Amino acid sequence: MISTRNASQQTTSPLSLASWKRAHRYLLACQKNLAERSLREYIKYAWPQLEPHTPFSSNWHIDAMADHLQAVSEGHILELVINVPPRCMKSTTVMVMWPSWEWIRRPQGRWMFGAYAESLPRDENQRARRLMEGEWYQSNWGDRWAFATDQNEKTKIENDKTGYRIAVGARGSITGKGGDRLVLDDPHNMKEIHNETIRQGVIDWYNGVWYNRANNTSTTARILIMQRGHEDDLAGHILASSKNVVHLCLPMKYEGSKSVTVIGFRDPRTEDDQLMWPEHFPAEDVAKIESRGSFEFAAQYQQRPAPRGGGVWKKDWFRFYAARDLPASFDTVVDSWDCSFKDTDGSDYVCGQRWGKTGPDFYLIAQVWKKMDMPDTLKAVVDFRENATVLVNAVLIEDKANGPGVISMAKKRIPGVLGVNPEGGKMVRAHGAAPTIEAGNVYLPMPEEQPWVSDLLLEYCTFPNARHDDRVDATSQAIIWLTKNDLELFAGGSVEPEGGSSPYDDDQFERTSPWRIG
Repeated sequence: MISTRNASQQTTSPLSLASWKRAHRYLLACQKNLAERSLREYIKYAWPQLEPHTPFSSNWHIDAMADHLQAVSEGHILELVINVPPRCMKSTTVMVMWPSWEWIRRPQGRWMFGAYAESLPRDENQRARRLMEGEWYQSNWGDRWAFATDQNEKTKIENDKTGYRIAVGARGSITGKGGDRLVLDDPHNMKEIHNETIRQGVIDWYNGVWYNRANNTSTTARILIMQRGHEDDLAGHILASSKNVVHLCLPMKYEGSKSVTVIGFRDPRTEDDQLMWPEHFPAEDVAKIESRGSFEFAAQYQQRPAPRGGGVWKKDWFRFYAARDLPASFDTVVDSWDCSFKDTDGSDYVCGQRWGKTGPDFYLIAQVWKKMDMPDTLKAVVDFRENATVLVNAVLIEDKANGPGVISMAKKRIPGVLGVNPEGGKMVRAHGAAPTIEAGNVYLPMPEEQPWVSDLLLEYCTFPNARHDDRVDATSQAIIWLTKNDLELFAGGSVEPEGGSSPYDDDQFERTSPWRIG
């Protein structure tokens, strides 16, 4: 007989409930097995435990990082550089997920984590500890190892299988410590990346201290994950000097790379400018980031220290003027000299430029650029000034290297010689002048009228990769000095020649100008 009971009258039998529980346990066992075997699967299951209020946004770039890190764990890679934009889960993946996953199978592993600020690896230490102390991790792998009961520091976590993880700051002291995994996450402070002394200090620390912290030189893995900031940053140094390094480069916008890593990974995108993570970084947000500065975007988001088609300065930033359109007068005119000749080989390229400033705009009026020794340089400085067709208010010469000698002798021959003490290195000064150029306030002669401008532009737009940088130095010196010390703006009056010295109060410059504020 067919039952006529309604579905609402039917009840779940104990057998079906038991079957459901068995199926649930089987599912959990499968998830555990998948997570244990695959770092990319582990990340997906661990994310809700670590960030319960933030949905996980899975993406191929996370899988790419996970697969390369798993290849390190399996001994296929010993040196890995990952370049990826900020806010793309790099620290969580490398400093939290990966080591907690590897401790499942290898709890005796010893890890060292470094960053430009010790607070980053220290904070990630605590996030990793919270994950591993959580119910999900403990219910699955709590029988594999336990936290050491006599150690609970923020900078060091130990377990009962002799494994540990230590957090340090880049350039910090780590004497007596070592690791099987040496992980550096953003060792440079991007605010200081163009300071040559600080940048080189990070590289020296890596070569002399960090690199030598390997517990076993044959099996210890070194991992660097960072956004690019400069051609000579630590990533650039390692990529140029190491023969065995594996490079995983993940730009925000696709640029057509066809490179394949040792594990067979290839960027899955096919169209130029295709975004890496559109769910997290939609096109309108990326456009806003890029609009804040093309150089920074190229370095930190595209992993190229220079934008396509240019370096610090781009060709389309410059404006051009025909000779007939040169202003009849300027607020201030300076000669700017870069005297970089080397006494050891007799001569080197020296550059002198004449710049006029009117309102917010800067005009390159004339240039001298050729190989010169000390006598030739002095003669060129004097002749350039004396043959000027406009009133020159100051002659700027960098007061370093060979500059003091030229300054001393030039003062006896021509008026207005100022020794300039520049702040920062070449890159810092070029970046200091970049906003003025990018804003369209710098004018050069038409290349059709002055053929030497074409070669000048080549140096401008390939710096810091250019063969020479003398003209870049002379230009940035003039723009920065005129911006800070425009005589018209400085005094609110006109500029006229008069005997005697200038009443400048600025200690950066020698008070030897014959120009008085009237």
